[in-house]
Parts: sequence; C-alpha cells; structure tokens
Amino acid sequence: MNHMQLMKAFYDMRQRHFRDLKVQWDIEWQGSYWLFQNFRNWSRTKGSGAVALSEVCHLADRAGATIVLWSSVERLHVYYESFGFKRESDRPDRHGVMRFRREPDLASPPHRLNAAVRWPRHHLRSHRLE
Repeated sequence: MNHMQLMKAFYDMRQRHFRDLKVQWDIEWQGSYWLFQNFRNWSRTKGSGAVALSEVCHLADRAGATIVLWSSVERLHVYYESFGFKRESDRPDRHGVMRFRREPDLASPPHRLNAAVRWPRHHLRSHRLE
C-alpha cells in the first residue's frame, strides 16, 4: 500500500467511524510517522472508541506505518499502552503531555483489546476520550 492509498484508507475509515460509531479522530502525516490526534468518543456506548482505535492500529500494521499520539490525560496512558503504544519517555513533558509511539507489528494478528488488563472502576464508566 503506497502513501496515498494509506491516506485515503485512513480518511475513509475516519468518516465511517464518525458516521457509524460516533467516534471522531484525525490523522496527519508528519514525514516519518502518522500523528493520531483529536480522539473523541461521542457515542455514549462503551467500547466504540476501542473498536475505532483497534481498526486504526490494524490498518497501520498492514501498511507498516508508525503512529504517534500525545495525551495529557494520565488515566488514558494504560488504555493506549493496551493497544501497543509505548511511552517515549518516563515522564510527561513540561506541559504535562506524554508522547506515545506505536511501531507496526507485522507478525501479530489484528489487534484486540487486551482482556488481561484490569481497569480501575472509574475506567468502566462511559467517558469521552481526549
């Protein structure tokens, strides 16, 4: 899949996710990686954001693409890590933002949310993702 095909696939997926799942996000090419940003779940349905992020990760894996995201919401750090994102440093930057990177995992099957992760009770409530 070349760069233009991947860009079209991401934008088609983004439109479908907003239409069908009520999950909003954006992705932008940064020269050597894709910046995943503005991730919001408007659906009030638990799991819609996980479905969307799982599909984005699967498409990136198939294309061999790296995804980067930033988050200042500490409770979401474990959530992003469960999708294979790795922290780029041990501590947030001076603005309280943690940067995550997800390298393509070409050997793995399509990503599924790690069922072994034990979520604290407040994670079980429906909430908007940043």
